[in-house]
Amino acid sequence: MKFRAEGRIEWAILAATSAKRLEALVTELEANPFALDDDDKDPQSWTIVPGKKKYAAMIETAPGSTGTERDLAAALSKKLRSTVYTVGFAGYDDPDHGLPYIERYDDGKTALIWMAPSDDDDGLGEPKTVAGPEGVPCDDPFDFAEALGCSLRTYFRYPSQH
Repeated sequence: MKFRAEGRIEWAILAATSAKRLEALVTELEANPFALDDDDKDPQSWTIVPGKKKYAAMIETAPGSTGTERDLAAALSKKLRSTVYTVGFAGYDDPDHGLPYIERYDDGKTALIWMAPSDDDDGLGEPKTVAGPEGVPCDDPFDFAEALGCSLRTYFRYPSQH
């Protein structure tokens, strides 16, 4: 299917595999009705972004889709038998639309690496986090993806700006 951005990037999944293999796995998982919810959008609101290092990214641009990446990331981490990361961009420039985050998936289990602090969290402290990859900045989703070789900032512009 052809990719058409429906909005700005909502989230991305970063996996240590080739773009071709990541696309094949995503397509396979979406074909299984028990693995993911699929709206059969035509054209699709997601695409695969090849990385410059060993990672590739799947990005989603459908507004309001944050959270839908969790099952896919968990399934990919099991299939690939390696760590898969998700990065969320909702609220990146407007905290009223959510909080940016970075999560890690190992064998289907998730752990928060980083989440932007919220003004509503007075007294609750920072969320519990785990360490990200050594030497990778873990307090900005774009910098995190870039350090893994996936340049995603261009997808944060509105589709008419591409």
